[in-house]
Amino acid sequence: MSQMPATEQPDVSAMSEPPKWPMVVGIISIVWGSLGVICNGCGALSPVLGNAMVNMVPPEQQEQMRQQMAASSSAPMIAVAVLSVLLSILLIVAGVMTLRRQAIGRPMHLGWAAIGTLTALAGVFFGWANAQAMQQQMPPGADATQAAAQQAGMVGGLVFGLCLSLIYPIFCLVWFGAMGKKPEVGAPRTDGLI
Repeated sequence: MSQMPATEQPDVSAMSEPPKWPMVVGIISIVWGSLGVICNGCGALSPVLGNAMVNMVPPEQQEQMRQQMAASSSAPMIAVAVLSVLLSILLIVAGVMTLRRQAIGRPMHLGWAAIGTLTALAGVFFGWANAQAMQQQMPPGADATQAAAQQAGMVGGLVFGLCLSLIYPIFCLVWFGAMGKKPEVGAPRTDGLI
C-alpha cells in the first residue's frame, strides 16, 4: 500500500481578512464630495441663477432679494465656492483611491482636509462680512427686533455651516494623520495598498 503525501493545510492566521475601513471611508468620501460638488456648484453659479430666482418672487420683495443676492454673490464668496468644487472633486478621487486600497488615498485625504479646513474658515469669514454689509443696508426705520432676529439667524447659519463644513475634514485629519503612528494600520505594505 502506497502512502499518500500529506497535503499542507493553509495557515489560517496568515490569511486574515483585510480591514473594512477603506471601503467605509472611501464611500463616505465619495458621497461627501458629491454633495460638495452639488452644493458648492450652486454657490458658484449663484450670479447666473440669481436673476432667474429674483423674477420668481413678488415684485415688492424683488429689490430686497437683489440686495441679498448681490451680497452673497461677491467675488470672494464665488472664489471660495469654486475652490470648494475643486476640493470636492479631489475628495471624490481620494475616496475612489481609498476604495481601491491605493496608498495615494491617504495623502489625498490629508491634503483635502487641510485645504478644506482653511477654505471653510475663509467662507465663514466672507459670509460674516457679507452679513454685516447686509445689516448696514437695512433702512434706518427698520424694526430693531426684526434686525436682531435677522442678525441671530445669520450668526446661527454661519455657525451651523462651519460645524458642518469641519466635521469630515477634522475626522480625516485625525484618522489619516494617526495612521502613520499606528504600526498595524499605517505600516507600509510592499504591494502599495492600504
